Amino acid sequence: MGIMDELGTIIHVARSGRIIVKIDNDASKIKSTGVSLVDSSGLRIGRVQEIFGPVFSPYASIIPSRNKLTGIVGKKVFVADEDSFRKMKSKREHGHRPKHKQARHEHDKPRK
Repeated sequence: MGIMDELGTIIHVARSGRIIVKIDNDASKIKSTGVSLVDSSGLRIGRVQEIFGPVFSPYASIIPSRNKLTGIVGKKVFVADEDSFRKMKSKREHGHRPKHKQARHEHDKPRK
């Protein structure tokens, strides 16, 4: 499995707080429950709690790993390889952020 295999699209956030994902691709990418899911930028969305629905059109119920879920509906989610996820998490903790996330502050500008 690659670093991030696309699983599907978030279609709903339930009252219980669970995230519902419409599995767009092959559901066999999920070998068991507990698999970590991330968004396109590599940020963890949550873990698969259960898979349900018709065999040819399944859904997944996700336990979110963060509290802020606004604007999450419609986003693509990916199955994260656990080793790769640990590496991404380690880089973020040590200040290595994707270029599009870096903010420039006044004190970061080169001095003349």
